[in-house]
Amino acid sequence: SLNGTKPFDESFYTVSGCLEKMEEILSKAEDEYTKNMFGPEKERYKPHVDWYNHILGALIRSNTEGTLSKAKMIFRGMEEFQNNSHDENSRSNNQGAIRPCWSSPDTVSYNTILFGLSQNPGIVQGKEAGELLQKMNENYGRSNNPSIRPDDVTYGVVLNALAQSGMAPAAENIF
Repeated sequence: SLNGTKPFDESFYTVSGCLEKMEEILSKAEDEYTKNMFGPEKERYKPHVDWYNHILGALIRSNTEGTLSKAKMIFRGMEEFQNNSHDENSRSNNQGAIRPCWSSPDTVSYNTILFGLSQNPGIVQGKEAGELLQKMNENYGRSNNPSIRPDDVTYGVVLNALAQSGMAPAAENIF
C-alpha cells in the first residue's frame, strides 16, 4: 500500500486522485512544521517553495473546472506568507479566499499562475495577468530578490494572455 492507498486503486491514477494525494502529502508536511516550528529542527519540516510549485503546476496543467481558482488560493497564501502577515491564526481565519502556506512565491510560482490565466482567455484574465506582472515587478523592485525577478517566460505568458484577451494596447506597454 502507498500510504493507505491500494496500489491498484483507480482514483490514485486519475488527475483528481493524484492532486488529492499531493495536497494530502503537503498538508501532512505543513502540520509537522506547525508542530515543530519553534524547535531546533524547524527548517527540516518547513515546506519548500518547490512543493507548492509542483501543486500549482499540476492544478494548472489539469485544466479542469475550479483548478485555476484553487491554484490562485494557494498562490495568495504564498503571497501572504511573503508579506509576513502569516501566523497561526490565519490558518483558520482565511479559509476560502486564501490557502495558508509556509513559503513565499518565486518566479516559477508567478509564471504558473500567469500561464493558467493565459489558458482561460478573457478580458478579466488579461487584466489580472497584467496586474500580476505589475505586482511582481514591484515586489522585485522593492526587494531586489532574484528569486522573484520576471524572466522571458513571464513576459511571454503575459503577452499571450493580453493578446488572447484582445488587449493589444496593454500588451504593447508591458516593457
